[in-house]
Amino acid sequence: MHCHAAGAALRPSAMADSAAAAWTPSQRATQLKKWRVVMFVCTWLTYATFYLTRKNYPVAQPAFMQELGWDNTDVGIIITTYLTVYAIGQFTNGVLTDRIGPRIMIAVGFGLSASMSVGLGLSGTIVVMATLYGINGFAQSMGWPSVTKAMTNWIPVSMRGRVMGFWGTCYPAGDAIATGFAAVMLASFGWRAAFFVPAITAIVVGGVIVFVMRNHPRDVGLATVTASHSSPGAAKPGWASSLVHLKNARVITLGLAYFCLKFVRYSLLFWIGVYLVEGLAFSPEDAGYLQVPFSMVGLTGSVFGGWLSDKLFGARRAPAAVVMLVGLMGMLLLLQIAPANFALIGVAYALVGFFLFGPDMLISGTAAMDFGSEEAAATVAGFVNGVGAIGAALTGVVIGHVSDTYGWPAVFYLLIAMVATCAAITATLWNARAS
Repeated sequence: MHCHAAGAALRPSAMADSAAAAWTPSQRATQLKKWRVVMFVCTWLTYATFYLTRKNYPVAQPAFMQELGWDNTDVGIIITTYLTVYAIGQFTNGVLTDRIGPRIMIAVGFGLSASMSVGLGLSGTIVVMATLYGINGFAQSMGWPSVTKAMTNWIPVSMRGRVMGFWGTCYPAGDAIATGFAAVMLASFGWRAAFFVPAITAIVVGGVIVFVMRNHPRDVGLATVTASHSSPGAAKPGWASSLVHLKNARVITLGLAYFCLKFVRYSLLFWIGVYLVEGLAFSPEDAGYLQVPFSMVGLTGSVFGGWLSDKLFGARRAPAAVVMLVGLMGMLLLLQIAPANFALIGVAYALVGFFLFGPDMLISGTAAMDFGSEEAAATVAGFVNGVGAIGAALTGVVIGHVSDTYGWPAVFYLLIAMVATCAAITATLWNARAS
């Protein structure tokens, strides 16, 4: 009986179809609005919750580096392992999500990632930590294609920029919450607790999310909201029809742009704490707290970028992204020259977050949804994020080497150059709109 109930929760409900047949058009519209809110909340919480078992590592990193006697090159191996596997997972899990649906992928991702986080809290060697964090990278790669696929199924193009602008606050918010949570665990109980407690929390929250969410409007007896292909009872697309979207020049361009931008974002994600401790002499605890405003102000950057693309640029994502990327270059320069003052560094890094998360969401999320359509949204989102993750994977060894060899100013100049390259690539899509 329990097995039957659990299985039914992951399938379209026959009872829902029966009840939906009697709905009036007004009732259908009301149900669609209700379920859009439910899915917004579920997918938002999904990706934010994934950060609990992702961002705890960089928060704990300065502390376990000191305890275990590791240098930047040592931990660079761990970071690069994680991001390399994460990149591979984006390519494979995006296509897989288009085939089996987001809910199963999300459930597996939560369980595997939480297990690896517990293992990280028990480990104490580079090989073990690199292995566990690498597996965690594969688990984490199930998140983005899944939530992007779900939102594509529920949100039409006409609403996408504004809705996804607000929805895109999930990862700066998740980053901020996870960072603050891990910093409290670190300060109160030590770095191992920063791995254990977030893992337990992720399992509990993730279980509730998977129980509530649905993959598609047809799973609750509603018609598709997009114009691509789906109708109630339609078959899922084949592998070839999903993969053909990857030949689209606009999709390839998005991937190249995101390669540069994700290199910058993950350089900051994994190395800003080390920079604050090593370069500016803050304590590991203060370095953790200083990273929270970056993500919180980044929330507003995501909202602003989505609004800008819809309202000022007529659902064109590239112009809004380029405008914010220019601002990001200036803020990175400000962060590099700012003295070691707690408030000043907090403000400078927060502004970096504002100008980073807007184009990040537009390139990896909204534009990927636009160019992938419902049929291959997860495949395209996985491809763009996967190419970006290759850039991110390089940050472990590259930033570790550059910081050790040439110093932190050279790191910031490298990041500014990568943002400029991203802006130039993105500008080639200036007039591109949804498929």
